[in-house]
Amino acid sequence: MNVLEVFVGSPRGLNLRNVLWHGFAAPHEVPAKYCSAMVLLTAGLGQLLKRYLRHAERALPRRPPLALTRVGDLSVFPGVTHEVLSVLEELTKKSTFILRIMLPYWELALIKFKSHR
Repeated sequence: MNVLEVFVGSPRGLNLRNVLWHGFAAPHEVPAKYCSAMVLLTAGLGQLLKRYLRHAERALPRRPPLALTRVGDLSVFPGVTHEVLSVLEELTKKSTFILRIMLPYWELALIKFKSHR
């Protein structure tokens, strides 16, 4: 059970699923064997849940699909100007909050964000 807590844990806690899912791990920080175990564990838990629900004759309600009907819905952070992006670029380079190993990913994210504006 402790292994399951480390891998999956609570949605509010620190666990490998949250670290990997939300992209907090830099490449090579988490060995591939743990990432593979996470994928297999997730698939296995999904199969167990499906089997349990079928046996209990219950259904898991699905979330309604999200439909973006207007192009304006796709605009992310519309108030962020090029000046603000320039400041963000400088801050990412000087920040002690951003790990050096993660800096290329932050820079790439800003470049991609700017190119889609």
